Amino acid sequence: FGGAVLLSFAATLYLAGAIRQAGHQVTFSDMTVTDDLGALDAIIKQAEVVGIGCSSPLFANAIEVMQRARSVNPGVLCISGGPHATVAPEDALRAGFDAVIVGEAETSAVEFLRRLENGENWRGSPGLVVLDRDQVVHNPRAEFVQELDELPFPARDLIDQKAYARRNGYVSLFNTRGCPFKCRYCKPTQDKLFGKKVRKRSAQNVVDEIDRVYREYGFKNYYFKDDTLLLCGQEWFEEFGAQLRRRDLKIEWFCLGRVDQIKLPLLESMKAAGLKAIAFGVETGSQRVLDFYDKGTTPDQARLAFRLCHQLGILTYAYIMMGAPVETEEDLEQTV
Repeated sequence: FGGAVLLSFAATLYLAGAIRQAGHQVTFSDMTVTDDLGALDAIIKQAEVVGIGCSSPLFANAIEVMQRARSVNPGVLCISGGPHATVAPEDALRAGFDAVIVGEAETSAVEFLRRLENGENWRGSPGLVVLDRDQVVHNPRAEFVQELDELPFPARDLIDQKAYARRNGYVSLFNTRGCPFKCRYCKPTQDKLFGKKVRKRSAQNVVDEIDRVYREYGFKNYYFKDDTLLLCGQEWFEEFGAQLRRRDLKIEWFCLGRVDQIKLPLLESMKAAGLKAIAFGVETGSQRVLDFYDKGTTPDQARLAFRLCHQLGILTYAYIMMGAPVETEEDLEQTV
């Protein structure tokens, strides 16, 4: 497949790896580190497909990039993906994108490109949303990838990984997909992106990726960006730590977590495997607001989770949200 596929959004390095594994040429342009759209022109002129992923606050920027692509290469196919396109595909189609890939894209994108390459009906690819005579057509969703170990590692060579690590101080990883909880500020976007069922990689597969990054770049700090990493369970973290020690990988890592998942034995296993810090979704100190969010946690659980972490020397961070429709000054005081 002679053309280049242009991707923009950090998580799509996983998608880039899958597309490249299928035999296509991939170019990744990271628009978070430059605002010079002219830097894209040479790449776009050679492209057959331009894929642009974005969240809702960046949707206007995505449209600007798409319009630039069309001005440079009028015949190029422009595909939208990511969180905003998944929950509001019609927005992207009405803005001028040729199609939207909904949700998890490794399978959908590869099938779309296979059909395009072979001259088949790419508009009918699973996971795509298209316009047909001004009507929005939702093709059947592609199945979620069940065996995450079978996916290729992120195509980190497509970016300046060292520059990212210098700026952030860590390398990002994902281990799980899917979330069984029902926090109303996150649903239904989370369900549409990754589903309710938690799927996880094996500890060995994750350490294989860390080993590669460690040997190639020398990075020792990692950030698991999963919403549900703690659901892997104590046994998984014990195996994770054993795999790291077996390969003499002396790393530190931090992650996200829910306060209702914290138990001392679990924390001890995580600490032994290199855990440095956890960022908890505390959200608020008001039970009334937590109930409004359908969070499923309590302030007492938050206090206990922080106390257990401090007991083991694990750093803690609290994500706080203010401005819930039902929130009062009294609720804010409880958060303080």
